[in-house]
Amino acid sequence: MPLDDETTLKLDSFGNVTTDSPYKKKIEKYFSLDPEAAKAFREVASLNAMRAAQRALEMYAEEKRRASTDDEKTLAFNRYTARGIVIQNLSGEMSFQDGKLTSASMTYISAISDLRGSKAPDRGAAPVSLLV
Repeated sequence: MPLDDETTLKLDSFGNVTTDSPYKKKIEKYFSLDPEAAKAFREVASLNAMRAAQRALEMYAEEKRRASTDDEKTLAFNRYTARGIVIQNLSGEMSFQDGKLTSASMTYISAISDLRGSKAPDRGAAPVSLLV
């Protein structure tokens, strides 16, 4: 498998690593035969999702602090809830390209932070359709 080709890896509902890559059979076989590699993938995906959720909570706290009306506070909470849902949906997805594993949940929350002018680690940009 060429290292420069982007490959998206996902956890299925059973915790198995899956992909739609042209190397699907090889990749999925690798993870099924190496439970430690699959476990490491799940742990990295989970830790990144927790980091993204923590950042979403920090953003909510900032937005709530700046809110001057109950309606603004409600909107801040609604944005936080929507972000949490997106993070949960992306939590088991990571991309591998150029020897780097990138978390979809961290990419998403970093893009949101960048748009809001918050300071968050630069992890790349998320598709605009995911921005909440």
